[in-house]
Amino acid sequence: MYTKAAAAAREIRRTQVLAHVLAGMTYREIGEALGCSKSTVGQDVKIVLERMQQDQDYLGSLFANLELRRLDVALAGIWAKVQAGDLQAIDRLLAISDRRAKYLRLYVPFEVKLSDDELTVEFQKLLMELAASEPGAAAVKAAGLVAELGAGPAGDPEAGDTVALQL
Repeated sequence: MYTKAAAAAREIRRTQVLAHVLAGMTYREIGEALGCSKSTVGQDVKIVLERMQQDQDYLGSLFANLELRRLDVALAGIWAKVQAGDLQAIDRLLAISDRRAKYLRLYVPFEVKLSDDELTVEFQKLLMELAASEPGAAAVKAAGLVAELGAGPAGDPEAGDTVALQL
């Protein structure tokens, strides 16, 4: 049966468990010091860490909401100039939109891994597109792309089968 006194004792123990974990003690040492089992200590640590994560998530959410509201106020302050075509105001609008997207985690980096054959095909497609759009500059840009991609780590053409591109 759970009573308020037992619940209070558990919370005090969990606070002590956290203090001991932060001090670098093992679960066995903490159990011996507090007169409980190693598994009880493990459960207490799990519960405390889950609560801490929830608190962190909540505080992060509050901060993000506060910042989003500040961005709304900033946007409202420049909106008339944006509508009038003021380029500086439009630049600020883009910066505000960029910041908003970051707070809302709309920018998610991803990685594309291409084998040598896939990379060659993609590179050839890009060169054809470039040549079609800017025939005079295609050779110069192609040489720049080849130099940028390189042959692999430290110029070793045998190093690795794939190239990872961060987009």
